[in-house]
Parts: sequence; structure tokens; C-alpha cells
Amino acid sequence: MYLANAISIFRILTLPFIVYLLSLETSQASFWALVIFGFAIFSDLLDNYPFKNKRKEKIGSFLDPLADKILVVGLLFFFVEEGTFPAIIFLLLILRDLCAAIIRFLSSREDIIFPSRQVYALTFTISQFTLLFFLLTRDLL
Repeated sequence: MYLANAISIFRILTLPFIVYLLSLETSQASFWALVIFGFAIFSDLLDNYPFKNKRKEKIGSFLDPLADKILVVGLLFFFVEEGTFPAIIFLLLILRDLCAAIIRFLSSREDIIFPSRQVYALTFTISQFTLLFFLLTRDLL
């Protein structure tokens, strides 16, 4: 297993710990959830830049965006269940991702390639900062 794949798996495994800490509803637990989430974001940056050109395997190119989606969607779902994130926006984000996946799948059958990585990276970064905002202000809301 390559280091990049291990980093992606690490990001997936952080989700249960972050959710558990947030469910404790204490300032100290929220702080540690934020620290773990910060490590997950940092590991994503670490995974994307040094290993971007070296990632030639199919599992790695699938696992990296999957880890990102699991972490973001999982935390957004937690915030929806908690009532601090609007469910309609969550559903729209899920719908957007499903539509993008369908379009990419259909276009790949016709050998049409979309340069979606740049757009995906920007939207994922915005999602991460939104989640950080909710983690930081959780006790204030």
C-alpha cells in the first residue's frame, strides 16, 4: 500500500472520532474534534501535492476523492441531524455530487474528459472551511 492510500484511509477513519467528540457537546471535546479535523485537512493537502503526480494506480485515484466525500458528507450529515446545518442545502450538495458523477460516468463512455479536479478542489476547500466554521462556532450557536 502506498503512503498516499494510507493517508486517505486515515482521513476516512477520523470521521467516527470527530462525530463522537462532537456528540459529547463539551467545549473540550469540540476543541479536540477541531484538532482532529485540522489534521485531516492537513493530511489531504499532504496527500494531494507530493503524491499527485506519482499516483498512477486506480485505487489511489478513487480513494482520495472518496475519503474527501466521506469526511465532508459525514460531518454535514451530523450537523443536519443536530439542527445546525440546513437539510435543504445538504440535499442540494448531495444532488449536485450525484449529477456530477453521472455526467462524468456518461462522458467517460464517450471518451469526453472534463477537467473537474480544479473545480472539485475549490468546492471541497470551501466545504472544509464551512465545516471548520461550524466546528469553531458550535458552542456559540
